[in-house]
Formats: sequence, structure tokens, C-alpha cells
Amino acid sequence: MKRCSIAFLLTLAFIFLCSCSPKEAPLEEADVTASPEATPGETEPTDSPVSPELSPEPTAKVPDENINFGYKKELVAIVNGTEVAFQAVKYSAPLAEGAIAPELEFFFDAEKYDSTVTDYKYRFTPVAEDASPLTFMEIGYVPDVSPTELMPSFIDSYIDFMDVEFMNYSSFGKNAVSSQKIVASNFDQYAEAFLVEAGSGTVYSVFSSTEKNDENIAWFTAMCDTVLIK
Repeated sequence: MKRCSIAFLLTLAFIFLCSCSPKEAPLEEADVTASPEATPGETEPTDSPVSPELSPEPTAKVPDENINFGYKKELVAIVNGTEVAFQAVKYSAPLAEGAIAPELEFFFDAEKYDSTVTDYKYRFTPVAEDASPLTFMEIGYVPDVSPTELMPSFIDSYIDFMDVEFMNYSSFGKNAVSSQKIVASNFDQYAEAFLVEAGSGTVYSVFSSTEKNDENIAWFTAMCDTVLIK
């Protein structure tokens, strides 16, 4: 009986000791949603996307309202003795402000040349990207000055000439009106100018290129032959 009591007491002591021993805390699971710590010297990425810089849209070319594509005409240019036909469209525009200002009308090759207007000066330049800036045709009006008064220094604005020739009479335009003509040249440029009396002023036409035999001179000549001053 004594042995049984001792065994019983030992069992109770063992159970008591097991219940009093500290339990290990469960391991915490890692938070997979937490942001990683940034390394010193590095910038943390932001969630907002960066918009790329947009290039400005090209400016559309404003059509020249003086061009009337409804009226077409075939013209012929003489290039090195050979006739070359091309299609031209009608161009009509005032040469100055006011109701009594002279008006310009002629035909030009809208596929070969661009047109620009500045202060009633009408300039036509080749559409070809490799064209020389010396190649152009310009028509305008100088009020209150006669062709004779304008002629001595007129061409100076267009060419630094080495050779120049003044002609007191030359026909010009559709009606072969009387005009004064200037021919000037240097090593890089050839130019012709026609001065026509119109009202109290002078209508002028200048065309220029890199050399006299350039086909653009032939085209400008053919186009100028259609000029009508109203």
C-alpha cells in the first residue's frame, strides 16, 4: 500500500511539472505585402506612371486662297531649245490695298512651285527640298514710282551682280505690254526683272535661279507670259 502511494505521488509531481514548463511562441508569418526597405542611396519607385514628352504637332500649311484650281491651262516652256508642256492653274490677287489697286492674274505650275504672300508680294519657289534659295519668282507693286525712276537700283535688292544690262523696252505678259527689263548675273546667280507702269506705280516681276539655262528660268518665263494686269 505504501509503495502504491509513493508511485501515485510521483505521477502527480510529473504532471504538475509538465503543466508549469513555458510553451514556445508560434513563429510569425512574414508579411509578403510589405514594401522592401530601400537601400541607402537608392530612390524608391513611385506608383504614378511618367508621361512621355509629346512632340509638337506640325503646323499645317495654309492654302493660298488666290489659287483657283478650277481654271487650268497647258503652258509650254522652252528648255534648252526643247518644248516642255506642263499644266498650270489660275492665280488672281490684288497687288495693293484699296479698290483702285491693280490686280494680278496669271497661270503657274502649282505642282512644281509653292506660293507665299508677304505684304502683297507674291513669291513662287520650287517644292523640291534640294532647290536653291536663289531660285524663285516674285511679282509685286511699288506705288507712286515710275519704272524709269525704279530701274537704276531695283535689282540690287535681289542680286549682288557682277554684270547688269538695262533695256528700255521689252514686251511683258499676256498682252505684250511695254516694260523695262533688267538682266543681272554673277558666278552663282542669274536674274531677270520686268518693270511695268500701272496706274501711279510700277508692277514688277523678278525671276532668279543659279544659272541662265536652268529649267526654272524657262518655267518662269512661260508663266510670266500669261500675266495680265487689270
